[in-house]
Amino acid sequence: MIESLLREINNFFVRDRYTGDSISSKAIGIDGTENYIAGQYVYLSGTALSDGVYKISTVDSDEIVLDEEVVGDLKNESGSDFYIYTLAIPNALLKLKTEIEAFKETRAKAVDSESLGDYSVKYSSGNQGDTSWKGAFESELNEYRLMYLDLEEQVFENGYRKIL
Repeated sequence: MIESLLREINNFFVRDRYTGDSISSKAIGIDGTENYIAGQYVYLSGTALSDGVYKISTVDSDEIVLDEEVVGDLKNESGSDFYIYTLAIPNALLKLKTEIEAFKETRAKAVDSESLGDYSVKYSSGNQGDTSWKGAFESELNEYRLMYLDLEEQVFENGYRKIL
């Protein structure tokens, strides 16, 4: 859910980019683990099969451990290392994510429309009849939205956006 939310607002809240050395199942070997904390989200990029957002469960002296397994070979097509982007997702957005998940669970049980013979009715809520979480939470998400930036362009240096 977190990755689809970040893609919807086109903002991954990237702070920095590091090169990953190795990976086995959930553990990523990396120099500089002091840059990571348990509970933080990271984005893996340049992998063969496992690009995406992951949550860190623990941090050791020479590796970070993710909360879910990654699949396949984590070298990209050229055989070089992959990148790990540190994400600094605001707490308010993580709380909003929880609300969206609750909304989606409630909507899964809701009736969108019904028909009885010649009579039919369609129920809607949210923005202009959009009953999806995207429509229902559009105004709350707008303050986090970025336009036309790629992930590579979202890295910050000393609080300012820099281009890699």
